[in-house]
Amino acid sequence: IEHIKLFRLCISQAPSDEDIEFAKEFKKTVLKEFRSFVSPEGEVDFFKHPKLKALYKEQLELESSIRSTLGGLKNEDQFQKALQFSGHDVINDKYVLPIKSDSFSSNLGHIVARSESGRTLYVEPIKVRELNRKRFETVLKIDSIIHQISRDFSQRLSPWGRQIDEYARLALSFDDIWVRSKFSEELGLTRPKLLSGSEFKLEGVFHPLIENAVRNNMRLHNDKRGVLISGPNTGGKTASIKA
Repeated sequence: IEHIKLFRLCISQAPSDEDIEFAKEFKKTVLKEFRSFVSPEGEVDFFKHPKLKALYKEQLELESSIRSTLGGLKNEDQFQKALQFSGHDVINDKYVLPIKSDSFSSNLGHIVARSESGRTLYVEPIKVRELNRKRFETVLKIDSIIHQISRDFSQRLSPWGRQIDEYARLALSFDDIWVRSKFSEELGLTRPKLLSGSEFKLEGVFHPLIENAVRNNMRLHNDKRGVLISGPNTGGKTASIKA
């Protein structure tokens, strides 16, 4: 509600009864549950969602087990000699080891991908194949639940589509005003007074995107038709015109 009041203030309108009703219903039916696992900064914590907690824990445990198994394989003679480098990779949702193409044999595992040069084969070791499969199934379950959650929130938001579009517009307008104000405050800018005649007077004018720009005073009297700016290259002519 406070955000709506602030947004409305930007366009000099008081929040309506509809605004207040929307804010209350939105907080009760959508925001409260959403904030239980998504922070205002957009960080998602799957452990805080009842439908995702167990699956996400299972995924992390499987990944830990896969990395541990890969670490053990790297110490085996057949892999030590065949490895292109010591790390592992994840390709097509499968944990793989980089094997030299001229050192590959089928007992090392299944080829998942090849490097552009063909010198490196990304191989899924036999000992992690089942773990990779279980992890992939878990990831699919998580994605399915996230899709269901997203669809559920979309259905709840649907009746408020017009209001949400309006508040999104207000939020963007407010953000635009705030950024302009902050920018003006930091650079000590002032709002110009526009005159109807052809005269102008600028004091301390500078290009706001140039760091440590030189400030200049410019004046054109109403009995003149132009100003001539001269000087050497990089002397500030273009910067003055843009300013």
